[in-house]
Amino acid sequence: MTGIEPTMNEESSGKPLLKGRGVALRAPRETDKQERLAYGRDHLAAVERDRWFVEDPEALDQVAQRMAAEDPARSVWVLADRKAWERLPEIHRDAFEAVSRNRKMVLLKLR
Repeated sequence: MTGIEPTMNEESSGKPLLKGRGVALRAPRETDKQERLAYGRDHLAAVERDRWFVEDPEALDQVAQRMAAEDPARSVWVLADRKAWERLPEIHRDAFEAVSRNRKMVLLKLR
């Protein structure tokens, strides 16, 4: 993993440490839609909001592939809620490699 060193453990509450030139996408959780991300989402121009806040979980692979296409040298990582990840149809999960997991989160890398 050139330039990026992800780590994930119980002490970090499932949050990876990313170093280098990588992009971390975190699949939305229900509380994010209602709380933490709402402020940022509501204060962006419509074009930027549509780019970064994709509400359909099944679009995760498409968003990640778009980001990789924008800069092929950039790795794309996803930190996803384990249960939400397991609910995604396999066709959407095939684009990712599960690098690490704990009981609540899964760290994924776009293949």
